[in-house]
Formats: sequence, C-alpha cells, structure tokens
Amino acid sequence: MTKDWDAVQDEIRELSFNQKKRLEDVKELMERNYKFRASTRAYRMKLKEWGFKRHNTRNTAPRRETGRSKSTTLSQTDENEQNERDSSATVEPMPVEFQSIEPIEPVLVAVTAGAQPRDLQAEPGGWQVVSDLANAEPAFTGLLHQTPILDSVIDPLSLTRTIATDLVMNMLGAILENDSTKLEQLLMDNNDHINDPIGMPFETPSSDFFGHPVMKQMVIGQHPGQTLLDVACGMPCSPVIWVLFSFGAKGTRHPLGTDLALHNAIKNGRSYTVQALLSSGRSEVNGVPGTTWTPLLQTVFWNHPELVRIVIRKGANLEDRGLSPRGSGYQTALELCLYRRAACYSQDTVRDKCNQILKQLLEAGADIHVAPGKGRTASAFETFIQPWQTTPLWVTKLSTVELDCLRLFVCKGANLRSPFNGCYCRSVRRTTFEHQALWHSTPDVARLIIDSLPSNAMANATCLLHEILGSCPDVKRHPADTLRDIQVLLQRGADPNLGDSNGLASLRKCIEECPAVDLVGRLQMLVNAGADPEHEDREGIQPFVLAARTFEEPLLSEVMHALVGKMRGGYRRIVDGVTRTWSSKHFPINDTPTYEQVTSSAHSTGDFHLEARDMVPEDIRETFQRAYFSIVSKKFFDTMTCTAKARMLSSQDRDEIFWIAGMRRGIDLPEYRFDQELVMALLDPQPTLDMPAQSTETSSAIRLPTSNIAADLSHTMSPRRTPWQFNPNTTTTSPQPLAHASQPQSPEHSLDDMMVPATTLIRWHNPESSGKPGDTNKIVTFVLQFECDSCNDGILLTKKEQDRHTIEHAHSNACLDEACMKRFCAVKRRGKHHVGSQDHVFAA
Repeated sequence: MTKDWDAVQDEIRELSFNQKKRLEDVKELMERNYKFRASTRAYRMKLKEWGFKRHNTRNTAPRRETGRSKSTTLSQTDENEQNERDSSATVEPMPVEFQSIEPIEPVLVAVTAGAQPRDLQAEPGGWQVVSDLANAEPAFTGLLHQTPILDSVIDPLSLTRTIATDLVMNMLGAILENDSTKLEQLLMDNNDHINDPIGMPFETPSSDFFGHPVMKQMVIGQHPGQTLLDVACGMPCSPVIWVLFSFGAKGTRHPLGTDLALHNAIKNGRSYTVQALLSSGRSEVNGVPGTTWTPLLQTVFWNHPELVRIVIRKGANLEDRGLSPRGSGYQTALELCLYRRAACYSQDTVRDKCNQILKQLLEAGADIHVAPGKGRTASAFETFIQPWQTTPLWVTKLSTVELDCLRLFVCKGANLRSPFNGCYCRSVRRTTFEHQALWHSTPDVARLIIDSLPSNAMANATCLLHEILGSCPDVKRHPADTLRDIQVLLQRGADPNLGDSNGLASLRKCIEECPAVDLVGRLQMLVNAGADPEHEDREGIQPFVLAARTFEEPLLSEVMHALVGKMRGGYRRIVDGVTRTWSSKHFPINDTPTYEQVTSSAHSTGDFHLEARDMVPEDIRETFQRAYFSIVSKKFFDTMTCTAKARMLSSQDRDEIFWIAGMRRGIDLPEYRFDQELVMALLDPQPTLDMPAQSTETSSAIRLPTSNIAADLSHTMSPRRTPWQFNPNTTTTSPQPLAHASQPQSPEHSLDDMMVPATTLIRWHNPESSGKPGDTNKIVTFVLQFECDSCNDGILLTKKEQDRHTIEHAHSNACLDEACMKRFCAVKRRGKHHVGSQDHVFAA
C-alpha cells in the first residue's frame, strides 16, 4: 500500500533531528501518534531521499582506527601502497561546505598528537564544528584544560575518501563472491556509499581484486569512475543484482558515451540483467542521448539473439545508425548483422545466430531499402545472398531460418534481379538471382519466392512472369508448376502487357519461347488476365500476327482461337492516311451471337471481311477469318445449349444448328462437343410423358448438313448406345425432307458466296466404322444424285439404288403371285403408293 510520506515529513524531521531521537524511537512514536507504519529500511531510504543524515555511532570505530593509523608513523611500504591507492582515483570528490550540512552531525575533525584512542570515545554530539581548526577544542570533561597540540592535522576530505573506498571495496568483494546477504548488510549500514566510484581495482597490481577469478568469466568495460552496478551487471544474474537495485544503485556513463552497466550486461549476454535494466527505467533502450552506439547495435554486434529480441520488444529504434565498428561510415542494425553474417558465414554457430537476429529484425520491420553506407554499393538483399554464391549446391544447404529470411526479403520487395553467380548455364539471364532461383533451385524454393510476393508487387511479379515464360537451355520446368506459378504471379499484380528489359510483352515472349506442350494453356491464362493480343511491341509486331506466322496446324487453330477470342478491337491502324478500327459489332465478340451474325462472318462481301482487309495483314487474313468464324460459331452453339435448357427448341432453332454445324465441317474445324441437354432436345423435340403413337412414316435420306450434324449428335451420346446409322431402322420413312433442305437460299446466303464450299450428299452405311482399303473409290458410287421415275418422291438415290429400283418396279408390274414378298409387290397389295427409301437395307 502506498504511504503518504510527504504528510509526515515535518514530524519525522522534528523527532529525528531537532529532538535527536533514535530512529527506532521515531518509528515507534509515528506509529503510536499518527498510525503511520513503515519499516526501518523504508525510513532510511526516505531520509536519504529528503537529504537528512544523522551521525552513525557505528562508524566511529573505523574512523578511530583510521585516525590512529594516520597519527602513527607509516612504514615506507605502507606509504607507497597508500599513495598508489590515492593516485588511482581519477574522480575527485566534491568540495564539502561544512555550513551546508547543518543537519548532519560532524565527525571528528581534530586529533591531538598525545591523545589515546580510548580517550576520544564520547557520546554523539560531543564535538563542535568550528571555522578555525587551530582553536578547535574537545567538549568532553577532563579534556577541556589540555593544551591542544596541532603538529599533525588530517585533511577531513582525504579521511572521508579513504573510509568510503574501504567500504566500497568490501561491497565489491561481496558482489564478486556473490554474497547477497553480506552485501545487503553493508548497504543497510552504509547506503550512502552505494554509488561511490570504485576506481580500477581489477587493473591495479596492488589491489586485492587484481587477477580475480571472476574476471575470467566476463569481459567488461572499465573506467576510474565506475560503480558497483557497472561491475555486477557483467556477472551472471543473481540476487546481488536485485539487492543493488533495491538500494538505488546506479550505473555510470563510459567516456565513449555508452551506458556502462547496460553495455557490460549486453556484452556478456546477461538477458535477465538487460531486461531488469530496461524494465525499471534505469537504462534507456535507445542509449544515452548524444551517442550513436545504441543498445540495439551492441546486441547485434555481440551476436546475442535473445538480447536483440528483448531490446526490440522494449521499443528500440531499428533505423538508428551508428559508427561501424569494422570500418568507416555508419550502419543500421540490419546492415551490421548482414555484414557480420557475410564475414563469418563459414562458422556454423555465428551464422546461425546471425540468421536468428536477421529474422527478428526483418519481422520487426527493418527497412531493407536503406541506402548503403559510405564506401559500399551492395544493397541489403545483395549482401544477404552474397555468401550463397561461393557455396556449392547452396539451395540444398539453406536452413529453415534462412528460408524464412528469404521469404521476408521477398515480402518487403527485394530486387530479385540482383546479381548472383550460381549454377552456370547458357541462358543470357543466368547471372540474376531470379533465374537461378526459378530454374536452378528446388521447386520448393521457387514456389516460396513466388508465393511470398505481396499483392501489390507489380515490378517483381512482372519480372518473375517474364522469367517463367522464358526458358533455360539446360533445364526444364514441369508444365503444371509453370501454369500454377503464372496464375499466382498474375494474382500478385503482374502486368502481362508490361515489357521486359528488351521491350517484349508477355504474349510475344510466350509465343517465341514457350514449349508447345503447354503453350495454349499459358496463352489462355495471359489473355484472361488482360493481356492484349493487339498490343504492338517495340518492333511493331502484334501477338496474333506473330502467332499466325509462326505455328502450323493443329496448334495454329488453338492458338488463334485463344488470341482472337480476347481481342477488344481497340487497335487503330492507318491505311492510306486514314485511321481504321474494328466495328463494335465485331470486337469484342458477342457472347450470344445470332444465326445471322455467324453466317455473315463467312460472307465474302460482308462487313467483317471488308474490315479484315484493312486491319489484318494479307498473308494471315484467311487464318484470322477462320479463327473468327470458329469462335462465333462455338459461342452460337453455347447459346443454343442454354436455350435448350430453358425452353423447347423450335424447328427453326434446330435447322440453324444443323446448318452452322455443316459450315464448320466444311472448313474442317474441330468438332464441337454438344451438351447432353442440347442433344436430347434435338433428338427428342417433344419430351412428354404421354407420347403419341409414332408415325410409321419418318424422314427419308436427309440432306447435309442435316445428316452430318445428326451423326455428330449421335456420336456425343452415351458410349453404351448402339452404333450410329444414317437412317433409323424403321419400317417406313417420311417422304418429306427437312424444310431448310428444300428451301431455296437467298442470294446473299448462296453457297457460292460462302467461305464454306457446297456439300456433296452421299449415303454411307456406318460413318463410325473404321476406313478400309478402297473406300475412296467406293464413295463415287454412293453419291446421291439420281431419282426413281416410278416412285416420283423426290428422294435422291445412288446409281446402284436407281438400277435396283428399275428392276424391282419391272418385277412388280409383271408379278401375279399374291405371296410375293418383294417390297414393291407388297406395297401394291396394301394399296400403298410410297415405301420410302430403304435402299440401304436391300443393298447387296
């Protein structure tokens, strides 16, 4: 409980100094009269704090011993030792004004030569302070009439200094012996000497502490004005430290400007002592004002990770610069740690401690972008990776802490293009750290660097993106790892349109250097992230133009599909002094194109073809148009798939799908994999629970592209279905063809004007069957170009089928057998006029 000492200060002064009462009596009276309870120790500390001091009778014996030793004749040896001790004290005592210590009862200041020590014993207060020492007289009875003999007068200041030194040496002995009980007793009796200077006892040969064994356990800084606390802080933490703290011990400032107590504790790695000094406010965490050798720099220099953690947690300034202890210029704690690590990297213990300190500094927010000190050019990151260049297989020897430090450097935006001479290769970028880390390290290290990039690290992310999109002649990266890394870099802010050091954008770099196995995947990622296929680089080359001139089928179609599909139409081209640009109805490509838009893109006189003549070089124009039609037709099928899921397709919708599919097949575009919903909608246009009786008359031979798309749709069905057949296996077929097959085409949609050539109709038994030798020659005989005059149903037949019709009609006209099962005979008996096209059934 906190006591109000200020309220009772006057009463304690009255009892202690005016009434001359003993401390025990003062304590008892204060407790009885004022209910004020405090320990004797508390009273002593408060009296010292207020500046009150009384004569201590227990100190008369040492003073008499000193007086006696001074009055007697000293031997030559004793005089030399005394002179040596006096000369070792470089801090002179403050001049004493006797009148200024009125409350303090004076010690004996005059001693007669003939007096014996036992005659000088008296009660406190038995001597008076006079201004004239020659006329000083003792006040004791029996000595008043003695004639004073002043042949030998002792300087009171020298006497006081000698006494204090003896007491402090006793205290120092207790500290070195780690005897806290003895030290506490000495301090209770002589608390006013706790901060007296102790001189240089460990350096003086005549001192009792010269060559003391404890000095072999610590290394401390010394100066003549050092105190007990300065020495104790260099020793292992023990109760002695807490005793000194409790009695108000203070350290000193070294002539070089450091807090000596804190300096000794840091130098010897005394973590508990450092924490106690900083916690109690006895030492400043950023050092003595005016000095640059701060505690943080000291902890880093002496390589104590635990002390670095304590100092940082107490709020040390990480960016304070101090004079470099190993060279010229000033250094921060981070720079000092990095240079120490680089110099001693081959020493495992030193390297591990430096790595721990480095990690703590980086996690605490040390700036890695500070300008190098005077006479240095390497950045902090370059100094960090410097030792790895001389270590064979450096990546396999990195510790966990070093990997954490590398991650922190990357997070803080370190320049990954820093010079680094690692594994030799034939790449022109082999001398950069990013190339060595991505191509010549382990996948874990490469992934660590990429994953550690901050979300706004556009510069580093873009550099790494160009490095990954490139290649190394001597090593390969797994395609899955590359695609994953590209995706992460784009998420971290890499700009796919920003050029590298040579001005080449990511798309061109990918087209020129990426392997074909994952080229399309990389291009798709880049364009999805905003890479512009129309962007001209420094040489005026557009990526889609370069791709059309570089690749061949089948890779060409995939690459152009990826590039043209993401064109935004913002490119402007000057033709004959006129600025040309794409119409908004063509680029960007609409996600839901109509049938008219798809077919118009194939029209040779349409707007798209006219604009392509101005915007696309002639040598790649056909490739470009083919890619554009492939994209819009695919988007049309996607739209129809969504429509089929929302409503029933109309007959016009189905006809449009059939026609677009035929156009795609006519120019050998890759087959479109129809969605199952669309397939069901096409094969079963009326999905109801109560199905009407199926008509015995269904469609006969269907014209292409209807027949072709039917094959595609059947092919996309489940593999458990029976093999596809051109006509369903029904008894009869419908005499009417599809509407769109018989409708005349408008002039603007004539096949002659289309990019898709006219389609030849043929009949083939099983399109899914594998080819056989001679099939090419047989195709001629299966062309549907003849009609049966007797049937007169408009259905096209092959030449062989027409001949069979003629023979069977002739037999039917002459046959009188009622049981004849020939097809035309049976139809005639049932009164049918048409049997449909079942020639594939009767084919030989």
